[in-house]
Order: sequence, then structure tokens, then C-alpha cells
Amino acid sequence: MDTIRSTIPQVNDLEEYLTSTGFAKKDVKNCALFLQMIEEHKLRRSASTFRAGEIVLEHTNEKLRKRSFLTKILFGSSPSTVNKHLILLEQTFIASLDTSSTNLKRALELFNELKAIVEQTLGQKNSQRLKRLEGMLLEASGEFDKAMEHYDVILKDQPTEQRVMKRRIAVFESQNDTKKCLEALNKYLDVFMDDVEAWEHAGKIYAKLFMHEQAIFCFEECICSAPSNYHHHRRVAEQLYALGGFDNLRRASMYYAAAIDMSTGADVRALYGCILTRNTLVKNHAGSSNDSSNSNGKNSIEAVENLAAAAAERLEQMYAIKQEELLGIVRQTVKVKEVKK
Repeated sequence: MDTIRSTIPQVNDLEEYLTSTGFAKKDVKNCALFLQMIEEHKLRRSASTFRAGEIVLEHTNEKLRKRSFLTKILFGSSPSTVNKHLILLEQTFIASLDTSSTNLKRALELFNELKAIVEQTLGQKNSQRLKRLEGMLLEASGEFDKAMEHYDVILKDQPTEQRVMKRRIAVFESQNDTKKCLEALNKYLDVFMDDVEAWEHAGKIYAKLFMHEQAIFCFEECICSAPSNYHHHRRVAEQLYALGGFDNLRRASMYYAAAIDMSTGADVRALYGCILTRNTLVKNHAGSSNDSSNSNGKNSIEAVENLAAAAAERLEQMYAIKQEELLGIVRQTVKVKEVKK
């Protein structure tokens, strides 16, 4: 596995430089470095990637004088040189599909260049990689049925080809076919159970459909793989809150507390969620003989009360520092209601 040699802040700084002056100067060196960083971190910043890719390709083509000679020259190059150029072309091609429909013509040119190198230089006449990229080109052109045909052909030979399975999910989502999208996602997760992003995606779809229990299951799978990611804890809390009921609200408060703790008190949604959960729990719990006579229920309420009070205090601190003019409104919003005895 390649070692990450750069950091996300470095990628951000370089992208800012390129956007402000680097692209205008056609800074080939830093454009190439930016593309390398994008590949290292598996990022998808399409607009900047496309512009950087075009600048590097233009420099390469000028160096080789004529694009028509490219495959002949590459034929005599080392495999690593050919592979690097293929990566560059593929990066720029995918970015061109993402950015705008006006780049479809350019995307087709890039695809044809990729095809020439893969088929003529490398001698791969039946490349699954090319079929996948061609499917993506068809998707961008709105020809979803033809794209699915390409993907089905690939999956017939390689049933667990991860990127193609993801493309099928994307096609169903583009067509707003939620049922088939979820079916494809579940089939994908049966194979790639450790894909946190896929579990998160499935959870968000279930949440939109108000299928809260299924969403909770997906987000809890995310927690198993990435326990320190506070977003996952907050998402579970939101679904538990939506389900309602004493036990679910109590658990929601616990997950909100975990999100607050792991974000070092920076997750504003979790802070508000903790207070809202407390208010709803107290409102539904007060006067309930089944729960209020139970010592465990009383202890749970007390714990939720303490968490909400701490969350309200944290919110007031944050707004006092950053947006003092809203502090009065925040205090009124987070004011803890008295429990009716």
C-alpha cells in the first residue's frame, strides 16, 4: 500500500493557490503535484482536477509535439510511464464528466485517447476498465440503459467488481429508482461489508424514507468500522429521536452525548439534539406512573437532565465567543423547561 505523503490541509492550500493564480500561469509542476495528491487521498474535486489535468496534458502533448504520435512513443516507454499517463487521462476524463455537460465532447476525446493506448499500445482488446469508463460516458450522456448493459457484461465475468457495482447504484439513483438503488446497495454490502461510505449512504436513504430502524442499523455498522467518527453517533441519535418512546429517547441522549464528546463539544446539531431530546423525554415522562415510579427511569431522567444542562452551557459559550448578538435568542431556545411534579 502506498504511503500518504501529503495532508488534506496541504491539498487545500495547493488548490487555493492554483485557483487564484496557478491555473492562469499554467503552473505545470504544481498542477501535477495537485493531481498526485488527489490520487493519494482518493479525493474527487472535479473542477480543479479537470483544469489541472488539461494543463498537464497540454504540456505533455507539446513535449511530444503531436498527439497522434503519443501511442507510438508510449509503446517504447516503460510500463510505469504508460501507467502514469493512463492515470492522468482517467483522472481528467472522470473530472470532465463531473463538471458540466459542456465537457462531454472533451470527455469523448479523452476516452478515445485512453482507448487507443489500452488497445493499441497495451494490446488489451477487451479491457474491463475501458468498458467501465465507457459506461460512465454513457451515463453522462443520459443513456442509462446502454450504460447498464456495459456494467452487466462486466459483472457477468467479474460478479464482485467493486467499482462497477457502485456505478449500478449510481445509475439507479440518477433515475430516482429508490427501490432498485437499495437492492443494489444491499447486494453490494453483502460483498463489501467494511465499506463505511456505502453503509452511510444506505442509512441516509432509509432515513429519507422514514425507515428509522433500518437507518439505525446502517449507522451502527458505520460506528463499528469508524467508532471515533462523531457524525455516525449523531445520526443514530437522530433516528432514535424520530422513533420516540422512553427507551429510544434515553438512548438518543447517550448517542448525542457521545457525538458531543468525540467532537470536543463542536457538534452544534448534537448539542441542540441533546436539549431537544431532554425536553421531549421529560414532557412524555412526567406524570407517567409506569416510568416515574421506577428508580432506573428516574436515574435515566437525571442523567439526561445533566447532559442537557451541559449542552446548553456549551452552546451559550460558543455563541458568546462567535456570535454574541444571537446569545439572547440562544438562551431562550435552550432554556430548560421545569418538570411538572
